Amino acid sequence: MTVVSSPQPQNVSPTTTLGAAVAALSWIPGQVWWRASWRGVAWLAVSVAVPIPILLLWYGTLGRHGIYGAAGILSIAGEVSILVGTLFFARPLRDATFGWGAALGWTRPTWKDARSGALWALANLGARFLLSAVLVGLVPEHVLRAGNNTANLHHIGALGLTLFGIGAVLVAPVAEETLFRGVLLRAGMRRWTFARSALLSSVIFGAFHSYEAASVPGAAVLVVSTTAFGFVQCLAARRTGRLGPCAVAHALMNGLALVLVITT
Repeated sequence: MTVVSSPQPQNVSPTTTLGAAVAALSWIPGQVWWRASWRGVAWLAVSVAVPIPILLLWYGTLGRHGIYGAAGILSIAGEVSILVGTLFFARPLRDATFGWGAALGWTRPTWKDARSGALWALANLGARFLLSAVLVGLVPEHVLRAGNNTANLHHIGALGLTLFGIGAVLVAPVAEETLFRGVLLRAGMRRWTFARSALLSSVIFGAFHSYEAASVPGAAVLVVSTTAFGFVQCLAARRTGRLGPCAVAHALMNGLALVLVITT
């Protein structure tokens, strides 16, 4: 176990930009960041993989009866698992900085977070619109449909949709921002430029969502779109130095996707 000590821990505090926040933590050994990163990603893989055999066993035993409700519960449980695992592995960072604010950018939420998050959600919508315009001209329509990870939610019923909504809007933004824009992005910036770190964390973020597509070509489309989403989220983290606005933007985008499922 690596022991991290700060010569002046009282001077470490959340800052207004991500670059300044990472620079303020330069005294923390890089291996501490990397250990939290690879363990978090490994736990992410476990959290995604474990529900699959459970659902297959359910389907093999009971068929479709109740499976959407079970899938919704497992989705929430998986996101909670990601959050708990990430925070557990990032404890040395928290202990070195005396809080999650300086370590990962989690500070007490404010109304400013809501306003900033809404603006970044609009930025992400703009980026999604531009990317969609490009993909429509390059990718067959059936592949685009297969790359839509909300397409199958029309058939899961009110209970399943409610459970997925809780996971997507309330839990996933906190869990995923903590890992990808909290730990991975900051760990990358200890060694590389912001652009390279943002791209790497966003590609992993996109790959994490690939299983939600309906086909292999659709998975490629989904990885591209979620990678773009993740990169804009990294820009939000860079500008604010905090995760609150990122979580708000993430929740708004997921909520909008669910609203479109319900109304179309």
